[in-house]
Amino acid sequence: GQSGNDIVVTGRGFTGNERYRISSYNRSRNTFTVLIYASGANGKTSAKVTIPATLRSEAYGGEGFADGATYIARVISKEINRVNGSDQNVNYQESKPVKVANGLLNVSLKSMQTFTTIEFMRVNKQ
Repeated sequence: GQSGNDIVVTGRGFTGNERYRISSYNRSRNTFTVLIYASGANGKTSAKVTIPATLRSEAYGGEGFADGATYIARVISKEINRVNGSDQNVNYQESKPVKVANGLLNVSLKSMQTFTTIEFMRVNKQ
């Protein structure tokens, strides 16, 4: 990824031989989406995810959420059945409204399954 656009995942839930994370910003909806894969996650341990609140690139630098903006994080963490592709052990979580501080978006996950999607959504305009 680009320098300064790090997706930091900490905690015992982010475990296993294979661990991946990727993030995207949707200009139309003004949301960040983070996808996380942790092969050893078991749905019993927690994790914390932190990403920059604004893009840090020459072309799109500054887009995103300014310090002081209020956001929520919607989280879906699940397993996927290897035979038929169905979702299993789906866990939904939504954070309380939080203000952007120090240029970062954060969410604490109570439990992490192998596949996790996080959508950071701004709840006020600035």
